[in-house]
Amino acid sequence: MSAQRSRLHTVIFCSALSTFFVIALSLFLFLRIMMNIKKKMEEASAKLLKKKQEEEAEEEKEEEPSEDIKLLTEIRDLLKKEEEK
Repeated sequence: MSAQRSRLHTVIFCSALSTFFVIALSLFLFLRIMMNIKKKMEEASAKLLKKKQEEEAEEEKEEEPSEDIKLLTEIRDLLKKEEEK
């Protein structure tokens, strides 16, 4: 009877231990997958933000008149001042 009880306790302990490791492994894999997904989302967000900033910088460059236009505008303003005198 005592040997059977000892064996039964050993089997119960091994079962509990294997259940613990299965749950721990499942939790570890789940968290690892979630962290990879989070990392990929952050990288994608950073790429989008960088692309948006580059587009805004290009728009600012496009809005600024070229050297020729600036020079012509300055000449026009000077001619208007001379006509007013």
